[in-house]
Amino acid sequence: LSITFSEDMNRNSVEKGLSFFGNGLSVEYYLEWENSRKLKIKPVRELQNGCQYTLTLEQSAKDVYVPSG
Repeated sequence: LSITFSEDMNRNSVEKGLSFFGNGLSVEYYLEWENSRKLKIKPVRELQNGCQYTLTLEQSAKDVYVPSG
């Protein structure tokens, strides 16, 4: 699985805001950043056919833009 963002992302905020569930149970995974816009989500165990998975990214995930002010 991968996510491609339109902006360079704050990695820490993305990682804290990510959750992954299968049939209501938490899925163990690890993350691999290709660059500041592309994130790979790699489940520890093989995903099962017929299982409904939900990957959620909270609004707390931010890009690296810091407004001047």
